[in-house]
Amino acid sequence: MRYRTVGGHDLGDVTSAMQKAIRRGDARLAGYWAIELFESGYHEYIWRRLLTISAEDCWGILTQEVAGLRAAFREVNARPSKDRKTRGRIFIAKAVILLAAAKKSRDADHLTNLVYDADGVDAETLTRELEETRRSPEAVEIPDYALDCHTRRGKDAGKTKRDFFLEEYDALAPRQPGLFDDDLERLRGNADESLDGKRGGARLSERVAGQGHPHKGRKGRVRYIDPSVEKFSEPGWEMRGLTSSGRQIWILRGDSA
Repeated sequence: MRYRTVGGHDLGDVTSAMQKAIRRGDARLAGYWAIELFESGYHEYIWRRLLTISAEDCWGILTQEVAGLRAAFREVNARPSKDRKTRGRIFIAKAVILLAAAKKSRDADHLTNLVYDADGVDAETLTRELEETRRSPEAVEIPDYALDCHTRRGKDAGKTKRDFFLEEYDALAPRQPGLFDDDLERLRGNADESLDGKRGGARLSERVAGQGHPHKGRKGRVRYIDPSVEKFSEPGWEMRGLTSSGRQIWILRGDSA
């Protein structure tokens, strides 16, 4: 069964659009999609997503703020209203604004997927307890950036988990410097790196464990060089760019793209 919203959108697409708008600091668009989910009857589902976003995409301690707003939402709906409508979407709007305005850091997600378990992020099983909602004319188009490897349309378009990690990292606004930025830059420097299965994950984990700190000159397929500390020039190596901290990214020719 395909779950849809009152605007006729696929539930997964709307959820993805909301989360990615939050990552980009776009409270207006994120709020639009959040209220779309609310009006479609996905009340508890949206709170679960917002709690996840608070840990997955935001820096600092925001989860307790979102949990407090969810508690307030439940409180105002503790007694059924005369018209039997669910109230309190203002609390969802407030949570979205807080998340969109917060400094962004995907350290928690990078720690679980790029450092410990590089097998990638499984597509989340969408809620099964809600019936498909009625369709109505579309008001806003789902943006292309929402259609990543976690959505049906993104998968059909060939989007990968590597694309997801790099594109969403680059889009964070405002972005807080992360603990695992070097892992992202290492992933960026290896166009053939896979995060879509255990084999690719094992390669990444092996490099992280075996190379130690490649920017200090240990052997590996990728090296990160601080030009203010050392000059690097060895046969077979080519500089491909800079990290966000200004380190040079050197790639071993013939070993990666």
